Amino acid sequence: MHIPFPTISTNSNLCTVIHVQRALLIQCHLILEVHLLH
Repeated sequence: MHIPFPTISTNSNLCTVIHVQRALLIQCHLILEVHLLH
């Protein structure tokens, strides 16, 4: 089965987007926790 190049590049882009979203989500959680503790 032949896998074209665009699929691989979009997959890596998707992984990057997921990583960024996860990082933002963690940041939001930390900020909320700090606000709740204070």
